[in-house]
Amino acid sequence: MKFSSKNILALFVVILQACTIDSNISERDYPVIKSLGIKDLNESGVNIDFMIIQNTSSTIESYGVQYRAIEKEGSANISIPEYFFYEEITGKPQGNPLSIRLQYDLIPGLTYFARPFVRSGSQMIFGESFNFSSLGVKGPEITSVSESKLFRYHSLTIEGNYFSRKPENNILDFGGLEAYFNFRIMEATPTKLVVEAVRNSSLISSSGQEFDLKISVNGKTAILKEAFEIGIPNILTVSPTQLSVGENITIELSYLIEMESTWYLIDANNIDYRIPTTINESNKVVGEIPNMPPGKYKLAFRIQNYSEINYEKEIIVNDNWVSSHENIPRIVEGYYSNFSTGNDILTYNYGTYFDIHVFNLAGNSMSKLADFPDDGRGRAFYALSYMPKDNKLYFGLGNQNDFPNPPINYSDFYRLDLVSKNWEQLPNFIEGPNAVKFSFEYDGKLTFVFYNRSNFYFFNSALKIWEDSGIQVPIEIKNATNILSNDGTIFFPEINSNVLKLFSVKIGQSPKLLGEFSGFYDQGYLWSIISFGNSIFLAKGNKNIFEYNLADERIKPVQGISAIFREEAKFYKDDNNLYLGFRDYAYYDDQFRLFKFVR
Repeated sequence: MKFSSKNILALFVVILQACTIDSNISERDYPVIKSLGIKDLNESGVNIDFMIIQNTSSTIESYGVQYRAIEKEGSANISIPEYFFYEEITGKPQGNPLSIRLQYDLIPGLTYFARPFVRSGSQMIFGESFNFSSLGVKGPEITSVSESKLFRYHSLTIEGNYFSRKPENNILDFGGLEAYFNFRIMEATPTKLVVEAVRNSSLISSSGQEFDLKISVNGKTAILKEAFEIGIPNILTVSPTQLSVGENITIELSYLIEMESTWYLIDANNIDYRIPTTINESNKVVGEIPNMPPGKYKLAFRIQNYSEINYEKEIIVNDNWVSSHENIPRIVEGYYSNFSTGNDILTYNYGTYFDIHVFNLAGNSMSKLADFPDDGRGRAFYALSYMPKDNKLYFGLGNQNDFPNPPINYSDFYRLDLVSKNWEQLPNFIEGPNAVKFSFEYDGKLTFVFYNRSNFYFFNSALKIWEDSGIQVPIEIKNATNILSNDGTIFFPEINSNVLKLFSVKIGQSPKLLGEFSGFYDQGYLWSIISFGNSIFLAKGNKNIFEYNLADERIKPVQGISAIFREEAKFYKDDNNLYLGFRDYAYYDDQFRLFKFVR
């Protein structure tokens, strides 16, 4: 048997008209709807009129019109669409008859099926249906977008009117932004579109360009001019523009960067130095100048898949080291060690000549001070310490340097008056011969850490007596390579996997971690440590130099010295200046060369 399309359409309408309620309920407990017809069919939509002719005790929760297309465009065949559209009003009707205008999702030239309804509890009651040929609806309107600057990922809300509830019916054109972002409609209502925008891998080479938004629905189009721009902030101000390594630079941006960025200072040879940064305020970035040579630099930041953004003015990094003593008189060929004694540098040889000289920093002159005591020359692991309070040099203990069999150990102890240049023999160590790990002044007493003794020992220089403190030396100090005693506190560094950690400890207490600094190359294990001003300075060679400020309790880098390359260096100081010296071997041309630290 053959059926025409008209027969099928008539049968479909009859079936829908017969389905006036979606539940098996009696006539007395639901409202009855009378369909009145359609009117005002035009290019902006159509009105569906109906009335409720039987009220009941049941509560009407909402009412409206259900509709959908029943014919594909360009075809006479009946098509059951994917879903119904609804124009629905919440609440009980306030008048009768009722008129609902269908003003969304009507495609011109298609035939639509529509019928009024009310909701009452779980029931949905329908009136008779109508068919009409659509003339379309109004074109889309765009009133606003939730975000105008696009960075990496966004959920954009586009507000307006006359959008389609079917996402695929909304054709979006972002004016060229598609080259840099992937867009996808996540939610569609007649007055709102929610669009996902995800940055792709294309390189953006410039900022400031604005992009129009165009939305087309069923052949009608709306445009929002200059709706978007790509979010590349500009550098507004930089302060200061001249500064030193370890100091902070504050960068004000035109707006906040919502994605990870990397900041650099770039020299004339296009060598860049990365600046670690943090967000200080909504549009400000604070960075710390890393260890880098002095000079003029270009400030720039980089964002993935964006071209480099530069600051128009140059940044000047100061030179924090000046050569202060280059022609220090040579003594003899051989190994000499040095340490500060007030405003002088004491330099000594203990292995060949057993002599002590003093270099005056102010007068730039070298003079012999004395020889070491004759007894037990050539010993190792001995004590040699300067006590500022009495301006004397203390020496003694240790064992034979060439390790005879049986070994010779020493318990003798001396001090040298730097003014009279005379040695004085002091009482021997109370525990007999011992090898010394560290000797230093602590709270006015000369303090000792021994290799084979567990406690701290003191020598009272005024009373000339030895004392066992009864306090055990922490294992961290036993394992340290260098320590500093300053104002009743012992400081010592620990280097592990290129992480510098600085500890402090008071005798009788446990060590405390003060701070750490990572991301540098450790050229060895012997670090120099000194106190100067309100800071503790540490250095290993000419590159790895750090400062710990006792006030702000922070480790920060100090500029390395690019004029020289040495793996070993040592700090010296006088009343007014801090120096870094290179190097202790006399056969280097620049032996005992000093650089002065300047802010």
